[in-house]
Amino acid sequence: MISPIMHKKKRLLYYTGHCEIVGGDVKYLFELLQHLDSHQFDITIYADKNKEFSRKIAIDFPEFVSQVKYLETAPTLFHQNFLERYYIYLSQKQNSFLFKVLNWKVKGKSLFQAVNFLYTCASFKYLRDHVRNFFVFYQLFSNKCKDVDIVHFNNGGYPGKLAGGMAIVVAHFFGIKKIIMTVHNEPVERRWYRVSDFLLDYGVAKYCDDLLVPSAIIKQQLIDLRGLPSDKIHVIQCGLKDEPLYSDQMIYLKRQALGLIPEHLVLLIAGNYEDPRKGHHLLLLALAENITNFPTLKLLIVGDGSLQRKQVLDDLVDRLGLDDYVEFLGYRTDMHALNSIADVVVVPSIQGEATPYTIKEAARAGRPVITSTAGGCAEAVEHNVSGLLVPAGDMKALSRALTVLLKDARLRKKMGEQAKSLFLERFLLQDRVEDVIQLYAEQVDDT
Repeated sequence: MISPIMHKKKRLLYYTGHCEIVGGDVKYLFELLQHLDSHQFDITIYADKNKEFSRKIAIDFPEFVSQVKYLETAPTLFHQNFLERYYIYLSQKQNSFLFKVLNWKVKGKSLFQAVNFLYTCASFKYLRDHVRNFFVFYQLFSNKCKDVDIVHFNNGGYPGKLAGGMAIVVAHFFGIKKIIMTVHNEPVERRWYRVSDFLLDYGVAKYCDDLLVPSAIIKQQLIDLRGLPSDKIHVIQCGLKDEPLYSDQMIYLKRQALGLIPEHLVLLIAGNYEDPRKGHHLLLLALAENITNFPTLKLLIVGDGSLQRKQVLDDLVDRLGLDDYVEFLGYRTDMHALNSIADVVVVPSIQGEATPYTIKEAARAGRPVITSTAGGCAEAVEHNVSGLLVPAGDMKALSRALTVLLKDARLRKKMGEQAKSLFLERFLLQDRVEDVIQLYAEQVDDT
């Protein structure tokens, strides 16, 4: 347990949870909570109702299940209006003329997106959602959270959770001493046609005392794309608890349990394959270019997603003739073991995200990583030292990088050792949690 530097017990309220895809933002929150001293902090956790969120904490953080309280915020996750339902119906008949018309692109946006946005505005849905959220948080702070010292809003992306903006505003007007927000993914550029974007940026800039981001690239983008003040934004990487390296015997036994033979060259990709940013399709294409030279290749795909997305990937595997080279392992809780048995871990992100946990998990296990220049991926890999960097979305470059590492066991070992050193230097959980606790202490001392 880390010893905080504050002398007086403080009340912290965490608000999180309104994400369709539950990932690193939830891991960040509950690993932080695991390392806060209950003798120094009185902690309350609130989240939006979200079945996937509840499932994930029940599996990964069962000790917190009874502590999370749920809020009836808006919009309801996965809610679909009648236009969206009709569009899904048409999508099942993709040859229809109307479906083709609705998919005409103008400046990267489909006609359907424009029509749906206009409908949303005409129905005053955003206004109704904001009014609902106002009363949810007004009731929360007036009845149950009068004496909170710090509100920490754990936001997935930016804008991210719609209700979060209202939580910040209501917390301020109830006199909460300090308000902090964490942003985990790259922000969306401020849209000139959305009044809500301007209102959110104004509220965050005025009422948030600090913004925590896990990547320098996210900080710069919040400044450039959203106009948020740089002095309020702090880069604190998401950390991981260290784990010992696997011995050769442990690696052999784990591989054997998975039906792998010693001759297999094992690649690993981990992450929710529902998210196209993760680059699963790109890796499959690059894999297909390497199987002739490396016939003992085996790609392990860890993570889950929808049945529809799984079918898309299955079809691609079949079309590329990769059935004997690819295995879907589903959602797993033994990530350190799986990283430890991999020869190379691949994180081929094609669009911006922060610094993925998957890179840090590989480094912790002493494994070289091939990743892209997307988002903050490059902040966790030193090119040609602890792994290889390739341009985001460049399949040929990814294929060449695979070839370089697959053919050179000594290089893989050397890069893996450097990756472990980099992990210990930058990403130890106890160090990064200390950074957050220090910020909490400064906030309270400055009040």
